[in-house]
Amino acid sequence: MVFNTARLDTTAVVVTIIVCTILIALSALFIIKVPYGWLWAAGMMLILAISYALSPQQYSFDGSRLIIRKAIGKTITIPLGDIQGYAIVPDLAKIRMIRMFGNGGLFGYYGMFSTAEYGPINCQLTRMKHVVIVQAEKMRYALSPRDIEKFVHTLCSVTSCSTVPVEPLQPGVKVIVRPLILILPIIVYIAAIATILLAFQSLPERIAVHFDVYGSPDRWGHKVSYLLSGVIPSTILFAMNCGIYFGMRRTIHTRTLLALLIMLVSWIQLFTLFISLDTFWLNTRGNHMVPFVYALVAFISVVVVLLFVYYRITMRIAPTGRDTD
Repeated sequence: MVFNTARLDTTAVVVTIIVCTILIALSALFIIKVPYGWLWAAGMMLILAISYALSPQQYSFDGSRLIIRKAIGKTITIPLGDIQGYAIVPDLAKIRMIRMFGNGGLFGYYGMFSTAEYGPINCQLTRMKHVVIVQAEKMRYALSPRDIEKFVHTLCSVTSCSTVPVEPLQPGVKVIVRPLILILPIIVYIAAIATILLAFQSLPERIAVHFDVYGSPDRWGHKVSYLLSGVIPSTILFAMNCGIYFGMRRTIHTRTLLALLIMLVSWIQLFTLFISLDTFWLNTRGNHMVPFVYALVAFISVVVVLLFVYYRITMRIAPTGRDTD
């Protein structure tokens, strides 16, 4: 039996419209104003494409499995024999919940979330109200079928979980994360702003502000554009780090996850600083510091490694709600 997901709730619709508008506008701005801007634009469009592809579209009972189908890509399969119970949550947004490795509204809510009441949950949602939490052997899943009553009735009829509800958990041990974890982003931000300001003073009035795929200048402008393209991204990324810390420090299950997120954003900030330095180098010395392709490969490699480690730690603590190390 097939159950369609509910329509996106108001929050998800607003988030999707705002994020799409911002990323499309930023993509156009980066292509016009920022060195190697087409790469940033491609990355932003990739974010939108992947976010939609991973969004849940359908739940179905197929023989001995509960299947969660995505818009595109791999489905999630839960053996019915592993299902131990369920709980209906009127409003998931009212419980204390943070994202561990997931999407918080862009085309839906999906991925790993952490809650005080139910521990880690694999959310596959299009709305936050009228949610079914399914307790499987090793994971809890949050689903938002359009017809929730019929879905629960079918779930109970094909499993033996009708008398085994998912009980709320006792809140785990609170992990206190002190502000010292912000030392790295503070140092990176101060170094970036100081370096950009010093480089700005040595630039000629007219500089190359855009480069083609081979790294050759193809657009020139006033050097103020260099200041804006360096200071604004660095400030945004520093603000993101502060937001990550203050938003997650009271609900995170392990300091390692928070530290990895802050390291990731700091690494992106260092790469934006490299782009600013490379632009300065080309405008004052006539060549690039290093071939941009090599720098891009190094940047992406570190990002992939950090995300992989973060994902592995997230999956390791998922069944118990806390890191076992």
